[in-house]
Amino acid sequence: MRFSSRLAAAAVLVVAFGLTACSAPASSTVATPSLTSTAPAEPTLGAGSVIDATTAQEIGTRGTQRAYPMADGSFIVVDRGEPLPEAVQADIDAKAVAFSDEWGSDAQAAATSASLRAREKVVADASWGTGKRPILIFKMTAYETAEAETPTTFWMVNGAGPAPDGVSRSREEMTAVVNDWLAQQDDPDVYVVIHG
Repeated sequence: MRFSSRLAAAAVLVVAFGLTACSAPASSTVATPSLTSTAPAEPTLGAGSVIDATTAQEIGTRGTQRAYPMADGSFIVVDRGEPLPEAVQADIDAKAVAFSDEWGSDAQAAATSASLRAREKVVADASWGTGKRPILIFKMTAYETAEAETPTTFWMVNGAGPAPDGVSRSREEMTAVVNDWLAQQDDPDVYVVIHG
Protein backbone atom coordinates (compact mmCIF):
# COMPACT_ATOMS: atom_id res chain seq x y z
CA MET A 1 0.00 0.00 0.00
CA ARG A 2 1.34 3.41 -0.82
CA PHE A 3 1.90 6.10 1.80
CA SER A 4 -0.81 8.42 0.42
CA SER A 5 -3.38 5.59 0.48
CA ARG A 6 -2.56 4.82 4.13
CA LEU A 7 -2.80 8.48 5.00
CA ALA A 8 -6.18 8.81 3.25
CA ALA A 9 -7.56 5.72 5.02
CA ALA A 10 -6.38 7.03 8.41
CA ALA A 11 -7.95 10.42 7.74
CA VAL A 12 -11.30 8.80 6.93
CA LEU A 13 -11.21 6.81 10.18
CA VAL A 14 -10.33 9.88 12.27
CA VAL A 15 -13.13 11.92 10.73
CA ALA A 16 -15.67 9.09 11.14
CA PHE A 17 -14.68 8.55 14.79
CA GLY A 18 -14.79 12.27 15.44
CA LEU A 19 -18.28 12.61 14.03
CA THR A 20 -19.72 9.72 16.02
CA ALA A 21 -17.93 10.62 19.25
CA CYS A 22 -19.10 14.21 19.11
CA SER A 23 -22.73 13.46 18.49
CA ALA A 24 -25.33 14.56 21.02
CA PRO A 25 -26.43 12.00 23.59
CA ALA A 26 -29.76 10.27 23.05
CA SER A 27 -32.63 12.35 24.35
CA SER A 28 -35.75 11.11 26.06
CA THR A 29 -37.84 14.06 24.88
CA VAL A 30 -40.02 13.65 21.83
CA ALA A 31 -39.79 16.24 19.12
CA THR A 32 -43.01 18.19 18.69
CA PRO A 33 -44.15 18.84 15.17
CA SER A 34 -44.11 22.42 14.05
CA LEU A 35 -47.38 24.03 13.10
CA THR A 36 -47.92 24.32 9.37
CA SER A 37 -50.81 25.90 7.60
CA THR A 38 -52.70 23.71 5.18
CA ALA A 39 -55.14 24.82 2.55
CA PRO A 40 -58.72 24.03 3.47
CA ALA A 41 -60.12 20.99 1.69
CA GLU A 42 -62.24 21.84 -1.31
CA PRO A 43 -65.87 21.00 -0.73
CA THR A 44 -67.16 18.04 -2.71
CA LEU A 45 -69.98 19.06 -4.99
CA GLY A 46 -72.99 16.79 -4.95
CA ALA A 47 -74.30 15.13 -8.09
CA GLY A 48 -76.86 17.41 -9.69
CA SER A 49 -75.19 20.66 -8.58
CA VAL A 50 -75.30 23.36 -11.25
CA ILE A 51 -71.87 24.94 -11.72
CA ASP A 52 -70.12 27.44 -13.98
CA ALA A 53 -67.43 26.79 -16.60
CA THR A 54 -64.56 27.65 -14.23
CA THR A 55 -65.69 25.11 -11.64
CA ALA A 56 -66.30 22.57 -14.41
CA GLN A 57 -62.73 23.02 -15.60
CA GLU A 58 -61.47 22.49 -12.04
CA ILE A 59 -63.38 19.20 -11.82
CA GLY A 60 -61.85 18.03 -15.10
CA THR A 61 -61.80 14.27 -15.63
CA ARG A 62 -60.01 13.15 -12.47
CA GLY A 63 -61.78 11.15 -9.84
CA THR A 64 -65.37 10.03 -10.06
CA GLN A 65 -66.98 13.38 -10.85
CA ARG A 66 -67.52 15.06 -14.20
CA ALA A 67 -69.15 18.30 -15.26
CA TYR A 68 -71.80 17.59 -17.91
CA PRO A 69 -72.28 20.55 -20.33
CA MET A 70 -75.84 21.81 -20.78
CA ALA A 71 -77.20 23.77 -23.75
CA ASP A 72 -77.53 26.99 -21.70
CA GLY A 73 -73.77 27.07 -20.96
CA SER A 74 -74.05 25.77 -17.41
CA PHE A 75 -72.69 22.44 -16.21
CA ILE A 76 -74.20 19.80 -13.95
CA VAL A 77 -72.06 17.68 -11.63
CA VAL A 78 -72.28 13.95 -12.35
CA ASP A 79 -70.75 11.26 -10.14
CA ARG A 80 -69.77 7.99 -11.78
CA GLY A 81 -71.05 5.94 -8.84
CA GLU A 82 -74.45 7.63 -8.57
CA PRO A 83 -77.54 7.72 -10.80
CA LEU A 84 -77.58 10.49 -13.39
CA PRO A 85 -79.32 13.72 -12.42
CA GLU A 86 -82.69 13.95 -14.21
CA ALA A 87 -81.68 17.03 -16.23
CA VAL A 88 -78.61 15.24 -17.60
CA GLN A 89 -80.59 12.10 -18.50
CA ALA A 90 -83.23 14.25 -20.23
CA ASP A 91 -80.56 16.12 -22.23
CA ILE A 92 -78.83 12.91 -23.34
CA ASP A 93 -82.14 11.28 -24.30
CA ALA A 94 -83.25 14.36 -26.29
CA LYS A 95 -80.05 14.19 -28.34
CA ALA A 96 -80.50 10.45 -28.88
CA VAL A 97 -84.15 10.84 -29.96
CA ALA A 98 -83.09 13.39 -32.56
CA PHE A 99 -80.52 10.90 -33.83
CA SER A 100 -82.96 7.97 -33.78
CA ASP A 101 -85.59 9.91 -35.74
CA GLU A 102 -83.02 10.61 -38.44
CA TRP A 103 -81.58 7.08 -38.37
CA GLY A 104 -84.96 5.38 -38.76
CA SER A 105 -86.19 7.65 -41.55
CA ASP A 106 -86.39 7.18 -45.31
CA ALA A 107 -83.54 9.67 -45.69
CA GLN A 108 -81.27 7.26 -43.85
CA ALA A 109 -79.81 5.73 -47.01
CA ALA A 110 -78.74 9.13 -48.31
CA ALA A 111 -77.32 10.24 -44.98
CA THR A 112 -75.86 7.04 -43.51
CA SER A 113 -72.40 8.49 -42.93
CA ALA A 114 -73.76 11.63 -41.26
CA SER A 115 -76.17 9.53 -39.21
CA LEU A 116 -73.38 7.28 -37.97
CA ARG A 117 -71.31 10.31 -37.00
CA ALA A 118 -74.32 11.77 -35.18
CA ARG A 119 -74.83 8.50 -33.30
CA GLU A 120 -71.17 8.30 -32.31
CA LYS A 121 -71.27 11.93 -31.13
CA VAL A 122 -74.27 11.24 -28.89
CA VAL A 123 -72.50 8.23 -27.37
CA ALA A 124 -69.13 9.99 -27.02
CA ASP A 125 -70.64 13.14 -25.49
CA ALA A 126 -72.63 11.10 -22.97
CA SER A 127 -69.59 9.02 -22.02
CA TRP A 128 -67.21 11.97 -21.78
CA GLY A 129 -69.69 14.23 -20.02
CA THR A 130 -70.68 11.67 -17.39
CA GLY A 131 -67.63 9.43 -17.01
CA LYS A 132 -69.95 6.44 -17.39
CA ARG A 133 -70.03 3.56 -19.88
CA PRO A 134 -72.73 4.27 -22.48
CA ILE A 135 -75.55 1.96 -23.54
CA LEU A 136 -77.45 3.41 -26.51
CA ILE A 137 -80.96 2.14 -27.27
CA PHE A 138 -81.85 3.30 -30.77
CA LYS A 139 -84.29 2.75 -33.61
CA MET A 140 -83.23 0.84 -36.71
CA THR A 141 -85.11 0.38 -39.96
CA ALA A 142 -83.87 -2.51 -42.08
CA TYR A 143 -84.89 -5.57 -44.03
CA GLU A 144 -85.05 -8.58 -41.72
CA THR A 145 -83.97 -10.96 -44.49
CA ALA A 146 -82.51 -10.63 -47.97
CA GLU A 147 -85.87 -11.72 -49.42
CA ALA A 148 -88.01 -9.24 -47.45
CA GLU A 149 -89.80 -6.65 -49.56
CA THR A 150 -90.61 -4.14 -46.85
CA PRO A 151 -88.33 -2.82 -44.14
CA THR A 152 -89.04 -3.42 -40.47
CA THR A 153 -88.45 -0.94 -37.66
CA PHE A 154 -87.02 -2.31 -34.42
CA TRP A 155 -84.83 -1.17 -31.52
CA MET A 156 -81.21 -2.14 -30.90
CA VAL A 157 -78.48 -1.65 -28.30
CA ASN A 158 -75.05 -0.22 -29.04
CA GLY A 159 -72.11 0.19 -26.66
CA ALA A 160 -71.95 -1.58 -23.32
CA GLY A 161 -74.86 -3.73 -22.27
CA PRO A 162 -76.50 -6.99 -23.22
CA ALA A 163 -75.20 -8.91 -26.21
CA PRO A 164 -77.36 -8.84 -29.36
CA ASP A 165 -79.65 -11.84 -29.70
CA GLY A 166 -81.23 -11.21 -33.10
CA VAL A 167 -84.73 -10.61 -31.71
CA SER A 168 -86.67 -7.61 -33.07
CA ARG A 169 -88.05 -5.57 -30.17
CA SER A 170 -90.00 -2.40 -29.53
CA ARG A 171 -88.38 0.46 -27.63
CA GLU A 172 -90.12 -0.61 -24.40
CA GLU A 173 -89.06 -4.25 -24.82
CA MET A 174 -85.42 -3.30 -25.48
CA THR A 175 -85.43 -0.95 -22.48
CA ALA A 176 -86.70 -3.85 -20.33
CA VAL A 177 -83.88 -6.10 -21.64
CA VAL A 178 -81.29 -3.43 -20.76
CA ASN A 179 -82.84 -2.87 -17.31
CA ASP A 180 -82.76 -6.63 -16.62
CA TRP A 181 -79.11 -6.74 -17.68
CA LEU A 182 -78.27 -3.76 -15.45
CA ALA A 183 -79.97 -5.43 -12.47
CA GLN A 184 -77.47 -8.29 -12.81
CA GLN A 185 -74.40 -6.00 -12.75
CA ASP A 186 -72.30 -5.41 -9.63
CA ASP A 187 -72.34 -1.63 -10.09
CA PRO A 188 -75.12 -0.56 -12.48
CA ASP A 189 -74.54 3.14 -11.76
CA VAL A 190 -71.32 3.12 -13.81
CA TYR A 191 -73.48 2.90 -16.96
CA VAL A 192 -75.48 5.63 -18.69
CA VAL A 193 -78.51 4.39 -20.63
CA ILE A 194 -79.28 6.62 -23.60
CA HIS A 195 -82.89 6.25 -24.74
CA GLY A 196 -83.07 7.14 -28.42
